[in-house]
Amino acid sequence: MSKEIKKLDKNIFELKCSAFKGEGYTLWKLRKNWELITGNIIAEKSEPKNLYMRELTINVHDPVIHHSIVSYSSIIMKKINEFFQGNVVEKVEVRKINRNSRRNILDLSKQEKTGNTLKIIETAEKKNSLQEKELELSNEEKEKIKENIDKIDKKYENFAVRLKEIAENNRKREKYLLSSGFIQCSECGKIFYPGGNEKICFNCYDRKESGKIEAMAKLLTEMPLIGERDAVRRTGTDAYTYYKVRDMLAQRVYSDLFYFCMEKNLQIQGNEEWRDEIRKETIVDFEIYVKNYIDLKIGTDNMEIFSKEKKKLLKKLNNDRRFKK
Repeated sequence: MSKEIKKLDKNIFELKCSAFKGEGYTLWKLRKNWELITGNIIAEKSEPKNLYMRELTINVHDPVIHHSIVSYSSIIMKKINEFFQGNVVEKVEVRKINRNSRRNILDLSKQEKTGNTLKIIETAEKKNSLQEKELELSNEEKEKIKENIDKIDKKYENFAVRLKEIAENNRKREKYLLSSGFIQCSECGKIFYPGGNEKICFNCYDRKESGKIEAMAKLLTEMPLIGERDAVRRTGTDAYTYYKVRDMLAQRVYSDLFYFCMEKNLQIQGNEEWRDEIRKETIVDFEIYVKNYIDLKIGTDNMEIFSKEKKKLLKKLNNDRRFKK
């Protein structure tokens, strides 16, 4: 019995090791498709650096892009998981990296050798800060801020002065961002950096997309055999959402099926005397998983198509199981 336990422990250990190898492959694939996922503007100034236990580290070389990624990290994480059709990233850590740091140090050392130590190389953030300070507000903007501040009770005069300063600085920053390529969202009015021809911010876009996906997912879960036209008409969405949600739901079932098979294989290997009983119990659940997957993936009750898809599914399961090893 002790040998069987050791064998089971070994299989579990190998399964964990294969998961880490899988993250290495995921990171490689993420780097190859980073521009496709985030857009060329963000991709130029950032890179996925590390992926460990589903925590992704992103290095960013630009303060403006850093602010955008931090603000919308949940959206980027969602896009990554949608790209991989699975929950590969659960947390995002964004690190600001100054590419000029090393160059500045080298330049400084050269200056020390020549005796010229007066030259100072400013970082991008300091330049941005100076540019913001140089911006001037119009009289109309100043008057509007003053009108709002004057509404505060006179006994809070010190607070009002500070609030006015903050309001003016915020307005200067907004003007600076708008002059640097940022735009104002047509839905909520927030300022954001567009990845292309977007008119609405990531949050508003995500809210709209989430609503479409949620409506379609609910319908397909209840009626997996429904056709494209009927589904689009009932949910008020589009064909892209229909097929995208089908793939997402099918991928979730496949992930459950894959780990179900891995778990049952470990149980069978570790319990030789109960092997036949476990197999009998597994067959019923396995067939349910298979039917759910094909119903969501294809959406047909044609038995010929069902048989072909089942063969493809079994082949995919075997290939993925070998890859995990």
